[in-house]
Amino acid sequence: MGRHTSRINRNVLLTLANTLFSGALLYFLYQYLLGSIGIKEIGIWSVVTATTAFGNVGGMGLAGSVLKFVAKYEALDRKEAVGAVVQTAGVTIAVVIASILLIAYIPLDRLLGGLVPEDSVEVARAILPFAMLILWISSLSSVFQSALEGLHRFDVPAVTNILMGTVYLGLVLLWVPQYGLHGLLLAQLAQAGGMMLILWLTLRHLAGMSSWLPLGWSKSYFREMLRYGINFQVGSLLQLLLEPVTKLLMSRFGGLSMVGYFDMANRMVMQFRAILVSANRVLIPVIAEYQEIDRARLKTIYVQSFRLLVFLSIPLYVGVASLAPSISRIWIGRPEPLFIQFAVLLSFGWLVNTLVGPSYMGNLGAGTLRWNTAYHAINGLLNLIFGIVLGWLMGGTGVAIAFVLSIAIASILLMMRYQSNNGISVRELRLREHVPLVIVAVMGMFLSWWVFYFSNRMLGKFSLLLLCMAIVTGFLLMAVRRHPVMALVHSRMRPGVQR
Repeated sequence: MGRHTSRINRNVLLTLANTLFSGALLYFLYQYLLGSIGIKEIGIWSVVTATTAFGNVGGMGLAGSVLKFVAKYEALDRKEAVGAVVQTAGVTIAVVIASILLIAYIPLDRLLGGLVPEDSVEVARAILPFAMLILWISSLSSVFQSALEGLHRFDVPAVTNILMGTVYLGLVLLWVPQYGLHGLLLAQLAQAGGMMLILWLTLRHLAGMSSWLPLGWSKSYFREMLRYGINFQVGSLLQLLLEPVTKLLMSRFGGLSMVGYFDMANRMVMQFRAILVSANRVLIPVIAEYQEIDRARLKTIYVQSFRLLVFLSIPLYVGVASLAPSISRIWIGRPEPLFIQFAVLLSFGWLVNTLVGPSYMGNLGAGTLRWNTAYHAINGLLNLIFGIVLGWLMGGTGVAIAFVLSIAIASILLMMRYQSNNGISVRELRLREHVPLVIVAVMGMFLSWWVFYFSNRMLGKFSLLLLCMAIVTGFLLMAVRRHPVMALVHSRMRPGVQR
């Protein structure tokens, strides 16, 4: 276990560094775009990328299955199988997704005419080909990234993302003033292409593949991955009923500006969420290995991961909600009510969703995906139904509420099913130990909001942010210092300790 602990700690630290960098990039990017192209153009960008997202279904779940099978064959020391899995998935995804996007171009072009206001249709249609090409390249990159993660090399995607993210920001600053929204898409295209190239060349070296291009294809490995990945495929289809549908419904019931603020708030919260999700993701190849050699440890891994995740999630998401007014003032230039409202709602929804991580990742590592597929089905269908009903009753805000309700309900149901299937009782999760933390965190949140709105006109934006952060942090430290999970945190920070 010591070897795995050291490797997991390294991967967690690197993914954390990558997440922090991505958060900083997100902040500077959107702040710049708000001042250069405006919130309406950001909304157009969001709607167009939402319409092209359906192309991901062409991956047939292969990108997700690559991690599982690469980890499996690496554990069994079958290097030739690792290369065959990667190339088979890459060739299949490249051909199928390209075919789907080409066939769907004209229908999507016409669909935009009904989704986007008349004065923005021409711009939306002009950037559609760029969005499609970026999606195709990103789909290939996801195969190579999953393979590297299956080899426990989370450091490679992390470092590559930091490098190409820096290039991306530089190109945005260079091209957006000249070409507007087209410049943003060109910068994204360069980033995606560079990412794909670096990941492939590194993977080729680590996996010992002789071919310079991923052109190999194996019928037997394709069938094996497809059987496993079919649930991924269904999940991908159902995921189209989540964020893309939310943006399209919000465009219909709330307008492009509301879509832009929702997209900003969601990306912000998701960036904080990525800190915890990335840490959980490094467990997938470990679970896949233990599934082959030592299943007895899986229950212990789940319980410890869940307790630690609850302990970390409550301060993180309550902190994000607490600072939403200050972040809005710095990022947008004023306390924008829509952005703050969306940030608070999404913080609650993604908090609940983050707790499903050990269950979801456990199913991925073990290869039992039907419950993950059911989770996506419930999530997507509830979002579609609630979104239409609440959007009609409450406008764009109702669509956002529907999004939050759907992810929360589906997450709770998946957690309950996983724990039931694996003989894990609610008592073992020790949920009561987190009650004081919740109470203190919420008290800190309300106090920080009061201080913000009381002092908004008296203090500078950064001074007020630091003051609100100090208030929330002070409250959280009172509950965190004596929390029972702190003993688990200290033990995880000592590599080689047997648990």
